[in-house]
Amino acid sequence: MFPFKTLTLTLGLSILTGLSTQAHSETPQLGFDSRPNYLPSNAIALTFDDGVDVVNTPQILNILRDKGVRGTFFLNANNFSGQNDPGVADLINRIVNEGHGIGNHTNHHLSLPSLSDDSVRFEISSVEDLVRSDTNGRVSRLTLLRAPFGDGFQGGIDDRIANIVSQYAVHVGWNFDSFDYNCEASAAGAQCVYDGVFGPINQGSYGVVLMHSVHPQTVAALGRVIDDLRGRGFQFWTVEQVVQSKYGRPSNQLVGVQVPAQANQPNPPNHPAGGGSCAGVQAWTEEGSYHIGDKVVFENQLFTDQNEDSGPGNEPKISTWFWAAGPMCN
Repeated sequence: MFPFKTLTLTLGLSILTGLSTQAHSETPQLGFDSRPNYLPSNAIALTFDDGVDVVNTPQILNILRDKGVRGTFFLNANNFSGQNDPGVADLINRIVNEGHGIGNHTNHHLSLPSLSDDSVRFEISSVEDLVRSDTNGRVSRLTLLRAPFGDGFQGGIDDRIANIVSQYAVHVGWNFDSFDYNCEASAAGAQCVYDGVFGPINQGSYGVVLMHSVHPQTVAALGRVIDDLRGRGFQFWTVEQVVQSKYGRPSNQLVGVQVPAQANQPNPPNHPAGGGSCAGVQAWTEEGSYHIGDKVVFENQLFTDQNEDSGPGNEPKISTWFWAAGPMCN
């Protein structure tokens, strides 16, 4: 295994993943395909927009903590709560302390294509400044960003916006939308949110799901959503892990970088025959036993494992260029 892991990133990306090295390139971004071919079809990444607010975001964090799941929070400086409201700084630090990802959702949640270049930069940089200040520099950059409403990225790329955003972060779309913001704050609303998640899943969607950390109906639905996703064999990823699975490197190494457009990437398998029972696992490894980090062979493609337990210290192991997949047992 050692010679494989010492290959350069360029070699790994161009040979093993089939990424094109042609001049045609684009800014790094996670798009809106409901079945992203750079993820196994049992991958789910919970993302929460529009926070923080001091009422619902703490409850979202409580549920994620109790369920042992890490999410990714895309924050505004001034939206449901203002940046100077009591408790906002504590919540931002709690998100960091509990191992969740933080992304930029701009200062005022405005449609970026409607703004001047300088205003777009302000909308982005002011959130970075807030998080850097509130965390005493522990988080100095926000290298994940989701444009409000997906404007500038969904339904076609606005090159002006994409080029500005790429100087700060990887843009993060969503593979399906829960539409939790359209559900009422009631028991029926909680069912509405649940259906908003599982309706697309029942149609074959997976990957990054759009939710919000500012609505009581999302709070009411989240625990059941997590339990039933686990019951169906889904594994929880952070957005940063999704970025690494697509591009082979973390988001902070993709800022200001152009990448090959429309990469031709293999579809990873969910798990070996036998699934969580570990039956048939020997067929998936090149050595006599399976260990975290071993490479896995499936249809003459190389993959790394993904640990079933997504709790602290057990996150999916994604190397610089192996695809994240493999047995749900260890």
